[in-house]
Amino acid sequence: MAAIFKKYDVRLVQEHSGLYNLDKKITSSTQAAEVCKELYEMDNLSYEKMIMLTLNTQHQVVGCFEVARGTVDESAIYPREIVTRALLTNAKAVILAHNHPSGTPGPSRADINVTQKVKNILTLLDINLLDHIIVAHCNTYSMADNGQL
Repeated sequence: MAAIFKKYDVRLVQEHSGLYNLDKKITSSTQAAEVCKELYEMDNLSYEKMIMLTLNTQHQVVGCFEVARGTVDESAIYPREIVTRALLTNAKAVILAHNHPSGTPGPSRADINVTQKVKNILTLLDINLLDHIIVAHCNTYSMADNGQL
């Protein structure tokens, strides 16, 4: 008796691209924050947005993604969405960034908890979470630089 099987193919589809005067190799948290500000205008938003940069073994950016959009003081983060994008771009490392519309750059308890959760999951897949950056208008906060990763 014959059976029907569904075959699938997973593809990454480029939304759009643009020419930016930015270096593709990330060498510092400050540089990563500038990339996030330039690509997603995170320093001027009135709502929270989380983005991620996926990087190759030389820490060159291979993908940029918006992974969550929220309200004035929170955004639902799903580690599954982060992992999917990292795997689709064959990333060796990830940098997360989100904004605080309030202008306060320090991480909340929820920020710290979700960062640890994502880090643990990525570690199982041999992908490094290099940083989680908070953009608060003209100020930035790096969890890696502050020993929180």
